[in-house]
Amino acid sequence: MEMDLSSKVSPAIALNFQTIASDTTTVGEIVDTKGFESVDIAIASGTIAAGDLAIIIEDGDDAALADAAAVSSELIIGSLPSFLAADDNVVKHFGCISKKRYIRISAVTTNSTTSTEVCAIATLGDAKSAPTLGTAVPS
Repeated sequence: MEMDLSSKVSPAIALNFQTIASDTTTVGEIVDTKGFESVDIAIASGTIAAGDLAIIIEDGDDAALADAAAVSSELIIGSLPSFLAADDNVVKHFGCISKKRYIRISAVTTNSTTSTEVCAIATLGDAKSAPTLGTAVPS
């Protein structure tokens, strides 16, 4: 393989690794997409003791996402992932063609979730200026 992907993308934490202990919506980190043309979000589950986990994504142009709105389904590449109790230690991903600067995912647990481990990484791609390796995502 002679292609280098690392110089053309930049990863960002979209949802810190954590255990969600009850039916709730856990809001992820705001990701600034400035300088990039595409994003892929990978969600990794750990142990899902019981219940279900769904992912939602919002975008907006306000740095604090005060203007956050759900990204319409036609701008989602693939589909928003969901996880069942049998989906321990699984990675699922989807793309998003947001026209806004900032994005944020949230994890929604339902059906009496007792313990769900989850984290997410947003991979920003198609950098307007490369290489990106060794540089921080702009804020």
